[in-house]
Amino acid sequence: MPPTNNSDKTSLIAICNQHVKLDKSSRCEPQPDMVLVYRKIYHRYLQLEEQLKPLNR
Repeated sequence: MPPTNNSDKTSLIAICNQHVKLDKSSRCEPQPDMVLVYRKIYHRYLQLEEQLKPLNR
């Protein structure tokens, strides 16, 4: 059931603060020298996604 007024709403920030914990030791950083590789892989992903769209209807 959707909230009926502002007092019933919980902010996204409040929900995230309550339920999300970031583990800084497991984060990763982008590798600038891999940008072209990432682009090629993402481009292929987009092609496959387009081909699969008819199956998801």
